[in-house]
Amino acid sequence: TIACAWATMRYFGIDGYTQITKRVVEGTLKLREELKKIDELEVLGQPDVCLVSFRSRTLSIFAIKDCINEMGWQLDALQKPAAVHFCLADRNSHMIEKF
Repeated sequence: TIACAWATMRYFGIDGYTQITKRVVEGTLKLREELKKIDELEVLGQPDVCLVSFRSRTLSIFAIKDCINEMGWQLDALQKPAAVHFCLADRNSHMIEKF
C-alpha cells in the first residue's frame, strides 16, 4: 500500500532503499546464473529483480523443493509448468552462495 511504501522510504531513506534494492538485484542475478549452470534445471524467463523460477524436465522439482525447504530455505511450488520459485529479499540476498 502507499502507506507502507511511505513508511519504508521514511525509515530507510532513498540511499538505504537504493542499497537494499542493489543487493537484491545482485543476489537475483547471481542465483539465476548459478542455476543455469545446473544441466537438470531450467530457469524460467530472465529474472532480474527478486523472483527466480525454475523447473526440471528430468528430476522431481517438488522433491527438490522439499529437500531445500528442509535445509531452512523457502521455495514455493508453481504449476503449469511444474516449477518452483525463490523470492529474494534483503534478509537472504547475501546468502546465495549457501543456497
